[in-house]
Amino acid sequence: MALKTREIREMNLDDRSKALTEARGELMHERGLAAMGGAVKNPGKIRDLRTTIARILTIQHAGELGIAGGPKASAPAPRPKPAAAAAPAARPPAPKAAAKPKAGPAKAKPAPSKPAKAKSGAKSGSKAAKPKSSKAGKARGGAE
Repeated sequence: MALKTREIREMNLDDRSKALTEARGELMHERGLAAMGGAVKNPGKIRDLRTTIARILTIQHAGELGIAGGPKASAPAPRPKPAAAAAPAARPPAPKAAAKPKAGPAKAKPAPSKPAKAKSGAKSGSKAAKPKSSKAGKARGGAE
């Protein structure tokens, strides 16, 4: 049901709203078939229906706004050309903006503010001993 723009503009408001309802119903049907995994006869039909619906809505909206391109709109009257338009006034060239300086080489990161922690005298690679809680020591039978 691909309607051309000219055909839509020639329709009256009732015919246009009827065509819109019909296109939306057909689109819902086609999407339902595609969602259920049914064999779609024409895969491009969904796109055509969406385009037709968009055309109808666009022409309706243009008619509501009263702009050219609305329903049954005639071509706008040609505008008379002003006499001064034939020879535009010469303007001096605009001054060029100063170019921004390019970024230089990347700066080195400053040294860390905290000194590195000194390693304890414990075995190398082992984690520092954590103090045991009093409950854990009593449960093993040890005293703290």
